[in-house]
Amino acid sequence: MPVGSFKCASFGGDPFSVNNPNASASGIDTPYGVFDSQSGANIIGGAAIGNYVALGATHSESLLGSELDPYTGGAKHPNGVIYPGGKTSIRDIVDGTTNTLIACETKEITLAAWFDGATAAVVGLVVNGNTNSPVSFTKQTVPPTANYGIPTPLTGTNKVVTTLNYGDDSVNPPKQYLTTGPDGLPWVHGPSSEHPGVVNHLLGDASVRSVSETLDTTLYMHLITRAGKEPVNEFNKE
Repeated sequence: MPVGSFKCASFGGDPFSVNNPNASASGIDTPYGVFDSQSGANIIGGAAIGNYVALGATHSESLLGSELDPYTGGAKHPNGVIYPGGKTSIRDIVDGTTNTLIACETKEITLAAWFDGATAAVVGLVVNGNTNSPVSFTKQTVPPTANYGIPTPLTGTNKVVTTLNYGDDSVNPPKQYLTTGPDGLPWVHGPSSEHPGVVNHLLGDASVRSVSETLDTTLYMHLITRAGKEPVNEFNKE
């Protein structure tokens, strides 16, 4: 069922997900469905789109909980604030609520049902041209006590890039946020919007910022982590 508050006013797509019309909800008997005379049940039809998702982690390995390196955005993974099965509280946001991004827009039209937990959280970094590849990091030591990681490499063909407006299915071959998403479907758009050049983000202090799609890759990583203890002063100067 479409919910107006779950959709961005600038989104021009259909109200129901495309190529994934039922999003695992087909056949569910619910009072919110449409009465089916053959089964005698109220059956859900299409899966309604939602344009807001959590920023669950900096990269896929962290979101899946398989990352073990403490210099990949914190000692605990997933390293974002909101993620499937998470029990994170305000006290866990060591980096500060004003310095931590927790949710963003998306213009995904396939893996985008608002009630589908498998697609409710996205990541901020991928390897350019091979988005299902692991993201690498390098430890940085900054006197006197700061130790944190940065994504590497940041140049070259296989550099690490942000997922901000990364997906584009109008080009050949198409650019996809994740080549293989849930149910084996291509996931085209992660953090993205139809606002020219920016994607709106929610921070932990409940403020909203329009983040440029050209934001520095390292800075975007550091803004997603809840306890990475990385420098993010440049974001506050924008």
